[in-house]
Amino acid sequence: MVEFIVVIGGLAAFAAIAGATVWLESRRRKAISEFADSLGMEVSPKLPSADESRFFAFDLAKRGQQQKTKLALIADDGTTRIILFERQITNGKNTHSHTIAMSYDSRLAAPPVQLQRASWSTKLTGLVGVKPIQFPDDPEFQARFSVRGRPELEIRGFLNERRRAALTNMVPPIENISFAGKAIMIAYPGRIRVSEIKSQLQTSLQLNRLMLAE
Repeated sequence: MVEFIVVIGGLAAFAAIAGATVWLESRRRKAISEFADSLGMEVSPKLPSADESRFFAFDLAKRGQQQKTKLALIADDGTTRIILFERQITNGKNTHSHTIAMSYDSRLAAPPVQLQRASWSTKLTGLVGVKPIQFPDDPEFQARFSVRGRPELEIRGFLNERRRAALTNMVPPIENISFAGKAIMIAYPGRIRVSEIKSQLQTSLQLNRLMLAE
């Protein structure tokens, strides 16, 4: 009898926790949707198929055993399209989320290249994997970013002196940027937060404009 009561009590506690989690998530989504609506953005439970195809040009889209989009916020002025979305990546028993800010602009033409903030981990990766592209004539840029991609000649042409300076001097600095064709992706750790939506959209738009400027 005592064991039965313990089991029932455990199940009730689990149900209460699960219910609270669902309630908190619904509140979070409602707050995000209301804020996005105040900015004139479209809210979607999943990434539109055209944007999904663009996202799969990036390496991050191919990681893990399973991926799914939890929420997408879309701003489109007819020239530049910016999508802010949550991507949940599952690998075995481990699941983690990213907030992705992806811009798409038909005027951009970029080779597939990833820039990460230079750190001991990126240096270690360079010793055992694909070596980063070096920019010895631009020590400030090289100290800021680890650059990976192919073909190297096209990447060097795209990351000219003006674009390198713009990336180096961006405020706030960006940790993880990828380019592919007409799209630019910025990856942030964790889920979408209402307090960060506006700044992430502004950063994405600013980066797109800087890459297009002559």
